[in-house]
Amino acid sequence: MNAATPPSEPDPAALRAELARRLAVAGHVPDPGWERVMAELPREVFLPEAYVRRSAPPGWLTLHGGGPDTRADWLRLVNSGDSVVVELDGTGPDAAVRVATVPMPRYLAALHALAPKPGMRVLELGLGTGLGAGMIDRYLRPWHTGDPEIVAVEIDPAHAAAATERLASLGARVRVVTADAFAPELPRLLGGAFDRIITTFPVDDVPPIWRELLAPGGRLVTFLGPELHVVEA
Repeated sequence: MNAATPPSEPDPAALRAELARRLAVAGHVPDPGWERVMAELPREVFLPEAYVRRSAPPGWLTLHGGGPDTRADWLRLVNSGDSVVVELDGTGPDAAVRVATVPMPRYLAALHALAPKPGMRVLELGLGTGLGAGMIDRYLRPWHTGDPEIVAVEIDPAHAAAATERLASLGARVRVVTADAFAPELPRLLGGAFDRIITTFPVDDVPPIWRELLAPGGRLVTFLGPELHVVEA
């Protein structure tokens, strides 16, 4: 192939199906409902741009769907199940990672522990790209009725707006609230308690405000440092 010829573009649906199959074979998807979600949900909608480190010249390479030279690598990366860097803190070769997705095996473990069920109110703290909320919506979609049962909180207004647009483009029924996940007024802003709460950013301890948001019999899934932690109400 000529050096100037862009690489052939893989089929995103085939990449999703392969990712779902690989994760299931590895034992990361004990609930077949999440395997369905992995095969159906177009991850590239939530990850329109990604960054990878390069050695020569040293620095970061931007991959996105709009460039024919990077689209194939971008599609493979966002459907790899690996952590994806989606935002840098600064520019230049020494820029640090600001936002990265959770590796899919780790996130699937959290979702399996969460175990959302039809009719439950579900809260995600830390919406980020919207991918996690999109997965929960897709999992519960066959049973959706009435008002949105899924609420997501995001502190960054730009991230909240972008994720809201992505979710809406896929018909996801998620109410996005721009707020601090540690704010004392969170219960008032969110309008009551939740049966399931999930957050994937690590904390040293579970804040009392999160426990307050749990309905009787509810469950909260988070990470204390690197360890998955479940709180039952």
